[in-house]
Amino acid sequence: MSPVTAKKYYNLKEIDIPDEEKPKNYSSKISKINGYRNMVYKMLKDGINPVIIKEYVKYKGFSGTDSSIENLIKRILLNNFKKKLHRNSFLEKVQIPGLIIIKRNDLLKYITTKNPKTKKDKNIDKYTYLIKDKYPIINEIINVYDDFYNIFKEKNINFLDNFIIKYETTAPNNQDDENIENLKSGIQGFIKSIKKDITPIKAAISFNESSGFVEGNNNKFKLIKRILYGRCNLVNLFKKCFSIFSLNTSNNIFELLNFYSSIPNKA
Repeated sequence: MSPVTAKKYYNLKEIDIPDEEKPKNYSSKISKINGYRNMVYKMLKDGINPVIIKEYVKYKGFSGTDSSIENLIKRILLNNFKKKLHRNSFLEKVQIPGLIIIKRNDLLKYITTKNPKTKKDKNIDKYTYLIKDKYPIINEIINVYDDFYNIFKEKNINFLDNFIIKYETTAPNNQDDENIENLKSGIQGFIKSIKKDITPIKAAISFNESSGFVEGNNNKFKLIKRILYGRCNLVNLFKKCFSIFSLNTSNNIFELLNFYSSIPNKA
């Protein structure tokens, strides 16, 4: 819902803030939100819902992030009215008709899901064009991920070399977008880490064999190691690991455990 729609829906009125009424305790740090502190304080004093205040601040021309408004509201509530407000309150307190919330994790999951049999989020599928138009960085992320995904899909090490050359030297399309600049710096760091292990990475791309079996057993061993195993001595640790890793073998595990139980335990 846009700020204008929110104003119409909640029947908001223009509010004149007297100069003498000011919040007593707030950060003196200079920021875009500073000019709205008195207005937010007066609206909170009048008992207006924080969600409505947030939309009204945006309607009045604030161009910063939503988190800046939310943090200001929380600080004024805590310092002047001794009330705590959880961030989720801005989503839960007021039910806005027709409001659709798309979380960042859901959007990333949508972008990185390539299996055609996997069901994708219908809301994201429906409003993808709006998201891409509002946030150009989404197009850049999709392009980067698709290029990297094709390396392993086609199992072609030349694609890896092309990926490194392309994103190591190519500047983003929109130089004025700070988010895209941050994405570019993140990709460059990712490429540096690829170069450090370029040989095993190319081997993983070229060959069907992988270290998945070894890494899986290593994770299982570490899990056992981190939990309590008797009096935390190596003999009991060996017994527990040996019993779990030998479940699929034809050995008589109980006879083996009886043998190792004869080994004296040392604290």
